[in-house]
Amino acid sequence: MWKNKSLYFSILIGAVFYAFVIVLENESTVFKDENENNPHPIVYTLIYTFSLCLSFIFLIIYKIRTKSQSINNNSITIEQNLYTRKAMKTICHQVKIVTKKEKFLWLLLVSVIDYLAFSFNSIFWITMDKYINNWSTNFLSISLFSYFILKTKLYKHHFVCIATIVIIGLLFNIPLGVFSQEKIGNYYCFYLSFILTGIFFNLTYVLYKKMMLKKYIKSYEILFFQGIIESILGIIKLIIMTKYDYIDNYWKFIEKLNKKEIIIIILIILGRFLFHSMIMIIIDFLSPFYVFLVYVIGEIAFFLHKMKDYPKIIISSIIFFSVSIFTILVFIELIELNCFGLSYMTKKNIELRAKLDSDLNKNIYEDDQGIAYKGYDFDFKKFESKGEKELFPLDESLSFAN
Repeated sequence: MWKNKSLYFSILIGAVFYAFVIVLENESTVFKDENENNPHPIVYTLIYTFSLCLSFIFLIIYKIRTKSQSINNNSITIEQNLYTRKAMKTICHQVKIVTKKEKFLWLLLVSVIDYLAFSFNSIFWITMDKYINNWSTNFLSISLFSYFILKTKLYKHHFVCIATIVIIGLLFNIPLGVFSQEKIGNYYCFYLSFILTGIFFNLTYVLYKKMMLKKYIKSYEILFFQGIIESILGIIKLIIMTKYDYIDNYWKFIEKLNKKEIIIIILIILGRFLFHSMIMIIIDFLSPFYVFLVYVIGEIAFFLHKMKDYPKIIISSIIFFSVSIFTILVFIELIELNCFGLSYMTKKNIELRAKLDSDLNKNIYEDDQGIAYKGYDFDFKKFESKGEKELFPLDESLSFAN
């Protein structure tokens, strides 16, 4: 189960970069005013889109490798060429060809969804005082999107885990005081934005998986072209907002810059690039459900960083984080619960049963006198009941011949 440890290690790396970016955001004075709101949400969104564009590094590496492979392939014989063409024709009949136009439309779709979600997330800036735990809606939404878009099958242990995460997410908000009348009255817009943007981000993660599986678009292509499209949208939006001095203003942002803030912005760009690169690797080789694990571990790291400011929620946070991590590991089947039939429909046990059925079909032969299995002969005793002959296996008459 832990064969490819590097993939699971990427989960921890992604969580570290996620926590790293959050810490940098809190250290910045440019993206925080006296009310702890973000006075430059459009600029911050543009910084995020620039980080996506850095994936051109992977695109260049891929082009270089493809070119070198193409040169090596020039030495193949004519017979191999003919064979390759025949194989390609067969593949083309079996696989639906995806046009460039269709790929572009898919990239445009996820870019628009992602840009709108990140813009709202930047406008309604979330701090610890305005924080609401959205595990419930996040895990529920990613499960539903995976079920309807990716046709992912959900079994008993999945439903138990979904219900557990939903309950934990709701309970976590109690010690945070989210449900108090004062906080709901003051921050309901931030709560609603945080929940909705989380749902839309989960939608993009599931669409990423579909684009990789069904549309044959590579992960770094998605990030690069998404970064280009979103950067164009961000520049246009920033020009308009600066002109009318509404929501954001580029010149006011420039006035606040100093050496420290420039370093923080550069680190945010690098941190977000590495974080989203890890996310794409996880989605490509594992599944969108693992992304949820990245966010939970990242939040643990951030909570530990801020725990000294919120000592009253230390114990409850440890409990909720521990239970949620365990539940997610059960959901993605890295941990199996051998009770109440929860492990019966895990991928591992389904494959094991299929293998056993296959082995039985290969190794068992049957005749009128009995059956043989792996060198052992099992004889049956015939007897008549009510004038009819019946064949029943009896433990007393079993004989072994090896």
